[in-house]
Amino acid sequence: MAKPKPLLHYLSSLNLSFDHLQFPDHHNFLEKDIFKISEAEIIVTTEKDYMRLQNSISHSQFYYIPIRTKFLNKEKDFQLAIQDFINEK
Repeated sequence: MAKPKPLLHYLSSLNLSFDHLQFPDHHNFLEKDIFKISEAEIIVTTEKDYMRLQNSISHSQFYYIPIRTKFLNKEKDFQLAIQDFINEK
């Protein structure tokens, strides 16, 4: 997760006890990383890392936060540009 602070703050506000294991983006998970992650009672990760780890970690409490796309502005302009591009083909 590129910017985990909001999630960590939210979990802390719920008075949850948790360990945050942080790895760099595009990290190649080593066997020791997978072992350490697997030791957790509950695992929460990004959807991207879940897809990368799902075949390496067999854990009944393995969850991910889904990826969602949201336009902050000019969504209509983007949609029109895509439609214009498609119509030109």
